[in-house]
Amino acid sequence: MTTGSKIQRRNFYRLKCVLNIEFEWTDRGKIIREFGETFDISGSGIAFDHNCILAVDDKIKIFIDVGGKKIETLAKIVARDDLSTVSKHRYRYRITYVDIKKKAQDTIIDYVWKEQLRNTKH
Repeated sequence: MTTGSKIQRRNFYRLKCVLNIEFEWTDRGKIIREFGETFDISGSGIAFDHNCILAVDDKIKIFIDVGGKKIETLAKIVARDDLSTVSKHRYRYRITYVDIKKKAQDTIIDYVWKEQLRNTKH
C-alpha cells in the first residue's frame, strides 16, 4: 500500500435523508416500540436519532417505509454518539442490518440510487 492511500471500508453509499423509522427491542421481557427519524440510510445500515438509551451491540427490530415499500429486519447497534448539545435528540445510533433479506436490501439500494440521481439533477 502506498503512502496516502485509503482503505475503502464501506460497500454502500450513505444517503442523507429523513425517513420515519419504528424500532423495537426487549427490555426485561417487555417489548418496547419507539419511533424516530433517520439521519442517513445505505444498503448496509441506517443512522437515526432518538432519546432512548440503547447500548452498542443491542439487537433491535426495525420497520421502515423506503420508497413506498415496507421493510422489516433485525439490526445491531454498532455506535451511539451523544448529540445532547447540538440536537433535540440525545443520541445518534448507527445500526447494521442483521440477516436482511436480499429483496429488502435491494429495495434500499435502489431507493438510495434513485434519490442520489434525483439530487444530482437539482
